[in-house]
Amino acid sequence: MRVLDAEIDIAANRSVLFEKYRLLFLLVIYTAIGDAISTTYFMSLIGPSHESNTVVRMLSYSLGIVWGPLLGKSLQVAAVWLVSVFTPGLTRLLCSVVIAVNLYATYMNIHGW
Repeated sequence: MRVLDAEIDIAANRSVLFEKYRLLFLLVIYTAIGDAISTTYFMSLIGPSHESNTVVRMLSYSLGIVWGPLLGKSLQVAAVWLVSVFTPGLTRLLCSVVIAVNLYATYMNIHGW
């Protein structure tokens, strides 16, 4: 596939995240699950109105405080995979940033409100 005058081999890049960066991808998944669980806990105590992530807040209003965070985090993991397909050189940085943000969000959901 050609994007902005650069040739991208999508077939070869599809498995980069799962093979070369498997540990980082698993950490993205685990931290996303932790964030979803802590967000559900946080929302059960004070409601979704204080959620800072707009997408998760809207999903929580429409789907509930359990399915909203789960779907929001599923979309986040899918976005990490999609970006890694198109820019495999940024995969390590992207995964590291998402892991850090998820860990921070989990901490804030449990201790910071």
